[in-house]
Amino acid sequence: MDGAEIETIEGLGTQDDLHPIQAAFVDNAALQCGFCIPGMIMQSRSLLQDNPDPTEAEIRKGLSGNLCRCTGYEKIIGAVQDAAERMSSDTIATDGGDSTHEIVACSNQKCSRGENDE
Repeated sequence: MDGAEIETIEGLGTQDDLHPIQAAFVDNAALQCGFCIPGMIMQSRSLLQDNPDPTEAEIRKGLSGNLCRCTGYEKIIGAVQDAAERMSSDTIATDGGDSTHEIVACSNQKCSRGENDE
């Protein structure tokens, strides 16, 4: 398709500056082997662009073309719901709503929420 733009997971965010959807997947432990995650995240982005406040049924339908053999989808659904909330507000509470912080995903180190995810 001449002139079409293609966005991949590599262009969505960086390790130091995750997109809210990527951060929600990490913070909600919606990751297992990693095989399906790029597709889940990119499809979630498309879904949330078209429908910023989807129901659980709409999320399930929106992600139905992506198969995951590891998680059972519950954490993925929760991550998409979390991402929708993060993307719908100017401030983002990453500690359960007690205060607002910059989005920082936790990965084998202390994170901005003061927790260790090990």
